[in-house]
Amino acid sequence: METDPNALQFYFITSLAEQLQDEDTALAPMRGWIQEHFTTPIAELVRSEHNHEAAQLVSVANTFGSLRALSRIDFTKVFEAVSPVEKELWPIRPELR
Repeated sequence: METDPNALQFYFITSLAEQLQDEDTALAPMRGWIQEHFTTPIAELVRSEHNHEAAQLVSVANTFGSLRALSRIDFTKVFEAVSPVEKELWPIRPELR
């Protein structure tokens, strides 16, 4: 694990800890390695990673909700409502309305 750059990622450590949760003989050396390389206890690393993943899920869900809302907007009406050029042109050509 010393040579793998992914071994220092919180996601990797969390996944490994979850996989080894019921394997005390394998979890003990990993716990020691983590304590050598991080100042944060393994339980806190796992909790922090889960919070980060939950925040990402909420962010993705909000992004898709925003995209759905954007698809329902009639941008022609928005443009006509906010464009100063449109406001000037409409009185000249009312038959186009």
